[in-house]
Amino acid sequence: MSNPKLREPHPAREDGCFAVTPERKYYIRGNTFIKRSLRPKKFITNWKGKTYVPRLRKELLMNEAAALRFIRQHTDIPVPDIYCGFEDDDAYYLISQNIDGVNMSYLKDETVEGRRPCGAGETPG
Repeated sequence: MSNPKLREPHPAREDGCFAVTPERKYYIRGNTFIKRSLRPKKFITNWKGKTYVPRLRKELLMNEAAALRFIRQHTDIPVPDIYCGFEDDDAYYLISQNIDGVNMSYLKDETVEGRRPCGAGETPG
């Protein structure tokens, strides 16, 4: 018989939240994708009672927003639209366009194995 606790939602998840990491929460609401840094009261504690404090938790999301805006303005690389980024109640929110796609973890190993990052001047293929 399966353990019913395994099927219960993560206690830190709200409506629309599909993932929680030690640093962030992720939400999809319609065509909107939301990343939010964890608030200090929601930091994760390990089995020894030590609290994991994410480094640069707000700054990393701010940098990601700036990088996506730069890529959109200066290249032809398709990236999601950034709707806004803001701080509220000691958490930083990055709100962007949700783009459907396939997560690499769902691809077969042989599809991923033959691929490697492109170096300077190389083209994918």
